[in-house]
Amino acid sequence: MIQGEIGRLAIPARLALLGVFAAAVITMHGVAFSMGGTTPAPRVLAPTMIAGIGHSPASVRRAPNVELAAIGKLPVRQWEPTKKPLSERRLPEDRVRIKMSSAFPMELMECVEVLQDLADSTGAEVEGPIVMPMKRKTWVINRAPKGHKRSKIKYQMQDHTWIMDYYPPIGGGLDALVQVRMPNGVSIKIE
Repeated sequence: MIQGEIGRLAIPARLALLGVFAAAVITMHGVAFSMGGTTPAPRVLAPTMIAGIGHSPASVRRAPNVELAAIGKLPVRQWEPTKKPLSERRLPEDRVRIKMSSAFPMELMECVEVLQDLADSTGAEVEGPIVMPMKRKTWVINRAPKGHKRSKIKYQMQDHTWIMDYYPPIGGGLDALVQVRMPNGVSIKIE
């Protein structure tokens, strides 16, 4: 037989020509293979197409943290418990609210990283940031004292404000918060 004629035969006939006797096992599990050369590979069978072998596509796509627990006839989905936010776990008297404002949000991101690193090193906890709406102030000024009314300069100032809640460790350690170095362009108010 010629190579092209072998490619036209079905999978069991190809395997019989090669002397392999595992055709039933291979076709039962939907495994595709190629003979090499110019022979086209056969179509791959999905596990659901083969007489109920394998899992349904819905069970394969399900998230790993969701499990089904059968109670009676109806399955019930059970999720992992969610962690309570700090504002519900700690008293409001323990909270130190830090209000940071700057013209550039990148400086505020640096402050957030500094506070999170401080909390990790001292055993404190941090919640936030809460991003407040940006405030924008605009000034329009004449270019010259006796200039034309259409010749003006526009100045604009943006103010970004973020709020973070810092919960110090229960044993104390609020002094570490006062000694933290923050970027220059950030104004901080502690409430």
